[in-house]
Amino acid sequence: MNKNEKIQNDLINDLGLSSSVISSWCRGYRTPTISNLEMLADYFKINIIDSENNIEIIGDNSSQRSCAFL
Repeated sequence: MNKNEKIQNDLINDLGLSSSVISSWCRGYRTPTISNLEMLADYFKINIIDSENNIEIIGDNSSQRSCAFL
């Protein structure tokens, strides 16, 4: 299992998200809702700034990011 698979499995188990939802985010087919972004930000201990939906993610946990959107 590679690192991204482990982190995706952690998200599935820890946050109760389905594998298809996380897979669709990671493949760029869908983007997380604001509430899911907030949940992910809490999980990864990063901050999100939403200035009129110009979302900026702030944090230095890049080693734990499992998808391009994080």
